[in-house]
Amino acid sequence: MAGQFKPLFSMEFSGVSSVSVVHNLDRMQVGIIVRIGNVVRNDLISTITPAAGDSRNEVVVQLTSSQSGEILVSDTDYVFANIPSPEDAAAIAVGFTDTIACCPFGAKSDSLGKFLIANGKSTTADDSTKPRTRQPIGITGTLTGLVYQTADGSTSTQMKIHINGSVEATVVLGSMNADLGGAETISVSVSAGDYVEIEYDSSQKPGECTMYLIMEPS
Repeated sequence: MAGQFKPLFSMEFSGVSSVSVVHNLDRMQVGIIVRIGNVVRNDLISTITPAAGDSRNEVVVQLTSSQSGEILVSDTDYVFANIPSPEDAAAIAVGFTDTIACCPFGAKSDSLGKFLIANGKSTTADDSTKPRTRQPIGITGTLTGLVYQTADGSTSTQMKIHINGSVEATVVLGSMNADLGGAETISVSVSAGDYVEIEYDSSQKPGECTMYLIMEPS
């Protein structure tokens, strides 16, 4: 598979939820890993965005809560899914693996079942036909994982993954840990240009949540 990660440096942070990382690579695209103790906790990442003052040399890592730990930074030549251009889009958090992250979803859900819209509010209807909520996949491949952090939910919470308006998988959040985060293994084939949505299905609602689909290109 094309694409390489080159470890560069690490930096410690303590008792904060927002960490500014100066990498001086003159590029928008870098790899970020958050480590708490000896455990990789990228599920704690809310957003990674280029710094307003120097977008090509600094990123801001926003966590879901105040933490103390270490950030590992790598240079990468990966082209991430759903980034329109290096100049116009934020970097996406990934680890030192052969997968790429795509489609960050965040929203509130209720007991009736709602779709999670990427970086927006949930809705009770299929939004795959609405341009403002479309999330096209950039390349052909397989969605191999669902990584999440919730404000509620349980190990019996179920989410449905829609591709172009059709349900392709139902995912049980069975690996949810005490911090209400986790990762599930899935296998959903997608083609470049497909639209992806995630819907709360049944059992305890996830409440406020952030979910990332992990994609492996074909």
